[in-house]
Amino acid sequence: MTKVLINGLLLNQDYSGVQYSIEYFIEALGAQNSKNYHFTVLLSHNYSGSLKERTNLTLKRISFNTSGRMKRIFYENVFLPIYFRRGGFRFYHSPGYVLPLLKIPAIVTVHDIIPLDFPRFSKDETVIYYKLFLRSSLKAASGIIAVSNCVKDDIMRKFPDILASKIHVVHHGIHSKFLRVSNIETLENVRERYHLPEKYMLFLGNIEPRKNLISIFRAFDVFKNRSSIPCKLVIAGKKGWKYSEVFDFLDKTSHKDDIIFTGYVRDADIPALYSMSEVFLFPSWYEGFGMPALEAMACGCPVIISNRGALPEITGKNCLIVDPSDISELAESMTNILSNGQVRDMLIANGLKWSGQFTWALAATKTLNIYQSISRE
Repeated sequence: MTKVLINGLLLNQDYSGVQYSIEYFIEALGAQNSKNYHFTVLLSHNYSGSLKERTNLTLKRISFNTSGRMKRIFYENVFLPIYFRRGGFRFYHSPGYVLPLLKIPAIVTVHDIIPLDFPRFSKDETVIYYKLFLRSSLKAASGIIAVSNCVKDDIMRKFPDILASKIHVVHHGIHSKFLRVSNIETLENVRERYHLPEKYMLFLGNIEPRKNLISIFRAFDVFKNRSSIPCKLVIAGKKGWKYSEVFDFLDKTSHKDDIIFTGYVRDADIPALYSMSEVFLFPSWYEGFGMPALEAMACGCPVIISNRGALPEITGKNCLIVDPSDISELAESMTNILSNGQVRDMLIANGLKWSGQFTWALAATKTLNIYQSISRE
């Protein structure tokens, strides 16, 4: 039996897209019930997520405090290689960008290279972290998993010395909980919990510059000035990096009274939030994958995305696509979905069909195939 060590130490903080994808992936990997592999997942001592042990999946909580990037880097480069060798593991999988400097047989998953391509959207410490560790991790890895063809292309462009043959594209899945919610009581409970209006457009994600909320606000102003459709704007998510820029601009908008901030939304409430929305807005400046767009589709919500990054690839263009800097185009797309029932119905039907092909079981199966190919080397 091949023993695989998986790093789950990123699962010790407030979750965002990367953390959710890691947890869902590990959950799906354990559900494969492969008789040829046993997976051990390293977790922080205070891990409180949803992962459960299985016959082929062991959860190893470590006593070392890895809260904070520097502590985690220290553990990964000092204690993790020792644990790897003593445990008799065949190889190591880091689903979070980087590998230990001490070389061990390893696979690394890259979700994006935003800090290198768009440093203005990242903290200085994150940019330094990527510059110090990413190239060496990619060169040392036996295999690289990119979460989209877009990310693979970014890696090959930024690091032309990395062999393309060892980069494998494995799309994320959509968790099975993301389904259209039709239960009236559930919907109304969520509506009351977050003080949601009867009719709203939705953005869901961290409140930070990369998500392009300022363009959403500007387009919403144009939409309200041009249209009599009684629709408000709901911003759901926690404050992220440089969130103050977003709130500073909010004071300059003409219709800020029609903009509702929910704050952090409970994971269990998100499907209902999507299901009640008239349209999901996701005109990000860049996404390495863009899971919320697929989740919204799976819940029967029409979507507007930007033409940047992986979003057109991931959505299969089954949505309205805009230039994220074109405010008029974004406003027109809002109006189009809200006023044209035929367009809306087409987007909903196509989105439901398209999103159905993205499953975590498929992602786990493809990853197992990569494990097998590397094990034979």
